[in-house]
Amino acid sequence: LYVPPGEGQGFERAPQIWAITVGENTGKFRALHPTENRTSDLFNTREDAQVAYNEMIRGTDENPIIKTVVFESGLNGNAKTLFSSPVGHVANAVNNETFSWEGDGYEANRGRSFDEYLKNNFAYRSGTVFEMDFGSPAKNRAAAEEIRKGPQNPFFVGSGYNLLRNNCGETTCRITERLDLPRDNSIAPFQHFNFINENLRPYIRNQQ
Repeated sequence: LYVPPGEGQGFERAPQIWAITVGENTGKFRALHPTENRTSDLFNTREDAQVAYNEMIRGTDENPIIKTVVFESGLNGNAKTLFSSPVGHVANAVNNETFSWEGDGYEANRGRSFDEYLKNNFAYRSGTVFEMDFGSPAKNRAAAEEIRKGPQNPFFVGSGYNLLRNNCGETTCRITERLDLPRDNSIAPFQHFNFINENLRPYIRNQQ
């Protein structure tokens, strides 16, 4: 956990809220990100710092947090996923809301907690979660818009799921096109994984 130097020691109620005990800012509070070396601005109250912390880890409409999870293919020799996830899967989240084309379709999965979605899925298959920051609130909002639209490729509008160009990873392809990034033309989940690692690394805020 990153703690700004020279600000004393002492957590207030929760480890993510730092109470400053020395120096000119004594008595003020700031939020600390749980996994990254960054903090919020200074606040006069613990409550305001808590709001900043919630925005830091959940995102806001003004600057949403974008996440993409790529689940492994069971064909890679991992017995855990051989039958439960034979080809893998790609899903996205905006401010911890899940967007995933699977089962009953894209709309049926809206509104689910992404934390809960990951917990349920990691019980039977492995994967990697990428938290993305595309460089500005405006670009993050544009990415969120593409995710909320769903994986509707313009060449297949109205056709529903299509393995080649309306699959679970199509939204990721359209984000790169919308933001004028190197175009993701991947089809299989493992291709999306490789593309993100090789072409979008400057925009990966966190990976786990």
